[in-house]
Amino acid sequence: MTPGSDRRSRRASESLPGLRGNRLAARWCQRARRSSHIAIAVLALGGTALPARAAGPLLVNGAGIPLTWAAPIPFNPDRGTLGALSNADAVALVADSFGAWAAVPTAALSFVNAGPLPVDVTASNVFDYLGACDGWNPVIFDTDGSIVRTVFGAGAENTILGFADIECGAFDPPEITEAIAVLNGRFIDGVSSSDNPEIPVSPDFEAVFRHEFGHYINLDHTQVNRSEAFDGNPANDAGVPTMFPILVNGAEQHSLHRDDEVSVSTLYPAPSFFSTGEIRGSILLSDGTTPFQGANVIARNTANPLLDAVSNVSGALFFPGNPGGPPPSGLEGAYRIPGLTPGAAYTVEVEEIDPSFTDGSTVGPLDPPAPLPGPPEFWNGASEAGSNPPDDPADATPVVVTPGVPETGVDIVLNSAPPPANDECTTATAIASTPFADVVETSGATTGAGDSAQTCGRPVNGHSVWYSFTAPADGIVTADTFGSDYDTVLSGLTGGCGGLVEVACSDDTSGLQSRVSMSVAAGTAILFQIASYDGTSGGTLHFQVQFTAVPSPPACPPAPTAGCLRPGRSLLVVRDRSVSGSDPDLRDALVWKWLRGPAISFADLGDPAAGLTSYSLCVYDEAGGIPALVAAAGAQGGGICPNDRPCWKRLGTASAPKGYRYLDRELTPDGLLRVQLNKGDTDGESKVLVIGRGANLPLPGPTGTAYFAQDSAVTVQLIRSDGGLCWEARYVSPAHRNRTDLFRDSCGGLQDTPCF
Repeated sequence: MTPGSDRRSRRASESLPGLRGNRLAARWCQRARRSSHIAIAVLALGGTALPARAAGPLLVNGAGIPLTWAAPIPFNPDRGTLGALSNADAVALVADSFGAWAAVPTAALSFVNAGPLPVDVTASNVFDYLGACDGWNPVIFDTDGSIVRTVFGAGAENTILGFADIECGAFDPPEITEAIAVLNGRFIDGVSSSDNPEIPVSPDFEAVFRHEFGHYINLDHTQVNRSEAFDGNPANDAGVPTMFPILVNGAEQHSLHRDDEVSVSTLYPAPSFFSTGEIRGSILLSDGTTPFQGANVIARNTANPLLDAVSNVSGALFFPGNPGGPPPSGLEGAYRIPGLTPGAAYTVEVEEIDPSFTDGSTVGPLDPPAPLPGPPEFWNGASEAGSNPPDDPADATPVVVTPGVPETGVDIVLNSAPPPANDECTTATAIASTPFADVVETSGATTGAGDSAQTCGRPVNGHSVWYSFTAPADGIVTADTFGSDYDTVLSGLTGGCGGLVEVACSDDTSGLQSRVSMSVAAGTAILFQIASYDGTSGGTLHFQVQFTAVPSPPACPPAPTAGCLRPGRSLLVVRDRSVSGSDPDLRDALVWKWLRGPAISFADLGDPAAGLTSYSLCVYDEAGGIPALVAAAGAQGGGICPNDRPCWKRLGTASAPKGYRYLDRELTPDGLLRVQLNKGDTDGESKVLVIGRGANLPLPGPTGTAYFAQDSAVTVQLIRSDGGLCWEARYVSPAHRNRTDLFRDSCGGLQDTPCF
């Protein structure tokens, strides 16, 4: 289990014996992307991936039969300690966690301590047991986290609580013969620090390994009561199952939920389990015939909807490519929910799998999960259809279950929302004026060939809608999706449909919503694409656009401007270094320091933070005594730069301002990374700093054997869009360095000529 990033790790190894080289899914615990909760993630151990099955088996053969253990299920505990626990205490913890599953009254399974491992497993010998079919079923006590570190890499010992894996068995006949689990004792060693986190042995650590031992017996994740898990209200956490992908509340998930009990009883049924109620059916697309794989189906007791809720995923047993097939007809898109309270009335609902449940947090037969083509909905009896009307997704017709007799034919036909008018790039909604606001339902939006790839969010976002805007003047255009009820990814693009160029992209600026801001010239046409994160179904989009007219950076004149302020000292460095690859200018750089200048008031600097002033850096080469403009780069006032931060920041305080600083790590449009302007109350205090780099930086080309012409002068100026104060420094030959790839010179120092 890892309380850190949500990035999933993968480790390759030899094909696993007994399962025809197919990869089995190990589980390790980590924090989820969306919160500080702890999530369960997949670690692949080699071969071909096998998807997880929700609220039921992890591994299923081609005939739709889950792999199971023969009773009793063995385990071999390690000989070492587990953090601060003695070996005896660690063995007792393991037995107690296995015992929680054996105690389910409708399940017939048992566990046996088959004797300790022959050695104390450590980092030096762990691979003698990991991924080996050798007759052992190790439960390894990683005393200090060194085993996890060896398997996953440095630092993993502070983030991964452990993992479990089915290692050996066969699909035909469907059986499990060996498994493994590793417990990281570093989390319960009595030391709590930033690089050695601590969690309570009970209930949290125990809850984690009840979950992990669920994987050991071939159970996978479930998504029952997802909204309760994520609402931040501990009062309803009793509805969160042990096999939920996220450890939300150890005290509650320490005890098995009804959904957990039904899952294990389905694999290992006791005779009493066959006297419970059952609901069966299929999930179908709006045509009423095409099966839909990967929808989460939940039956809820109308008298106890939080605690008596059981789930299954459509198509959870349909894997025709696995050995042991072929599958019987009707498994594709089908669901089965047994274990229901006889005589009770249950609603049946369908929802999509949470899009963040991928890799090790997978729920269902698909990874990534499939978005529903329409909204979540209930089974609606005689009114069940693919459209509303007659099928209102919010209406539910309860099903009364009979003991030992399945209620069949409870098929849900998914409603299909029509695509919005701006579903395609070619039908983008035109924004005639700003401020602009629009609300549109996007659950019916499609993911078409005309959708542009986005560089943020997931590699494949989806269900896009489009807007177009043409800037009426030079300025800043800002767009956001604040207020939307689904996870949005927003990008701004230029060019025509089919030949678009992404200018800006944002994912999760505020919660799950996004904002972009772009500097635009008058007449620039912008297309906005709003997609759902990872291709999940859309929802209600709230889209807002603002435009602020801002002066563009001024055009550098062909010759230096007269009357600019000169410093007491200055430095100019220009580096033009080609690198291999598609962008040979990535290492280009320019640094201009203008120091020890005369007294300048704060008002003399202009006001770039308010978007009232923009600046341009102008470079002149006086070859042959005639100055010529050889490079120009602009920094526009206003604007939003990466991390949703204004490009310009006012320095100092409101009562004692010092200047302004510009920072744009995206280096757009002219490669300027930083511009800093400082006032000076007395002579020698004012200063200017300009730093540029990268492929966008418009550097001049070298001349002959030198960067600038030999035996000439170079003048650099920073000028304002409003024609106010400007700054200048002049470097007279011979330069300190003037090579084809580097120019470096200074003025005003002890060994330098004056800066004028």
